[in-house]
Amino acid sequence: MNGFFSKVEAFFHNAEVAVSAGFVKLVGQAQAKAFATGVEAIVKTDLGKIAIAAVKAAEGLASGELKHAAAFAEITTQAKASGLDVENSVINMLIELAVQTVKGTFGAAV
Repeated sequence: MNGFFSKVEAFFHNAEVAVSAGFVKLVGQAQAKAFATGVEAIVKTDLGKIAIAAVKAAEGLASGELKHAAAFAEITTQAKASGLDVENSVINMLIELAVQTVKGTFGAAV
């Protein structure tokens, strides 16, 4: 798991991405940019790519609860298959970051 967070830190300083105006108002431009950069780094990791794929696969389900459960199960299965022991809280965080990424909350250059 250390490698995962090392990748996040490495990417954190390199990419420039934008976030929603509401988030910028809430935390400020510099913090919003830093957060979005970190998110971009996370979703580029192997585990982040698994989360993105799981969220996209769950998009067609009826309710948010069903979508979350399907994405959670898929990420858990893929993580275990990759030899990763990932805490539930990390999986939940990955799901939310993946949802926001798929929605386009993060992405355009600042």
